[in-house]
Amino acid sequence: MKPEIGNGVLDKARCRLAEKAQEDSAKYSPNINLFRPHYEWVSNDSRDWTLLHDGYAEWMMKVINEECPNITRIYNIGKSSQGLKMYAMEISDNPGEHETGEPEFRYTAGLHGNEALGRELLLLLMQFLCKEYKDENPRVRRLVDGVRIHLVPSLNPDAYELAYQMVK
Repeated sequence: MKPEIGNGVLDKARCRLAEKAQEDSAKYSPNINLFRPHYEWVSNDSRDWTLLHDGYAEWMMKVINEECPNITRIYNIGKSSQGLKMYAMEISDNPGEHETGEPEFRYTAGLHGNEALGRELLLLLMQFLCKEYKDENPRVRRLVDGVRIHLVPSLNPDAYELAYQMVK
């Protein structure tokens, strides 16, 4: 059975995830822990996209970046104290370029490892901005064209990993 694709970027990504899970079903137990996805997805650069701690967030960022490459950029903001990579997504009309006089702001989530809602909300905000920009929503276009937005869905991957170990 092939999963159905919805209209949103996250719907498409979840469909890809479901297809991948079906393909790899022989590898995984039927007891799936919803706190941490059970899949392995690696980009061309396995150092950046191997799913170590919160692979779902990085994977979704990658999908959104593929949907809206003209307004998004993913960049590494460093490593946690235990060496896990932390990523941010920039949303701007000129991602990767600093424009003099253009305001910037950053939203962060995932400071506490067991608080998953903030991470999901930032992923939904990424999806919303991507979709609405492509649909030419004038408010979103004005925001993305006039502000450099940085979204960090997981600022503390070490605590997330610890929370995962406790639930496991």
